[in-house]
Amino acid sequence: MMNMEITGMILIIFMLIAAVYDIRTMHVPLWVICINLFIGTISVYIELNLKGCPLADYMLSAVVIFLVILFILIFKLFRVEEVGLADGLLIVSTGMILKGERLIMAIGLAMILAGLFAGVLLVIRKAGRKSRIPFVPFLTVGIVISILFLSGGMT
Repeated sequence: MMNMEITGMILIIFMLIAAVYDIRTMHVPLWVICINLFIGTISVYIELNLKGCPLADYMLSAVVIFLVILFILIFKLFRVEEVGLADGLLIVSTGMILKGERLIMAIGLAMILAGLFAGVLLVIRKAGRKSRIPFVPFLTVGIVISILFLSGGMT
């Protein structure tokens, strides 16, 4: 039976793959996103049905996932290209594995790190205000930190 430590390690491996693709091409392959979504679905099934985890444990993640999807849809509606669909789908798949506080911490850290990195690039004049940077590497770092520092791991 797949436990959360194994699920967390698999998540990190595929997020690292996604981060490398995002850095090199500014795109994440669909197969990486699909695997993450599949892992997330299996993780939720195991937690709810086999381990008897209460549904309430996933409510905060569900709210965050809903807000991420809503945020992406609004940005796509107004044709704002700064937010990638892959970023949102990876947050959704991550939210299925990391519950509540870990998910919020991972997203928050990712945004802070990406903002700091963009600020440094602006200051040293390596990028302009309209430049694009990959977000998945920062999301990956946020995920790793949230797994390591909240509640002593994935449990």
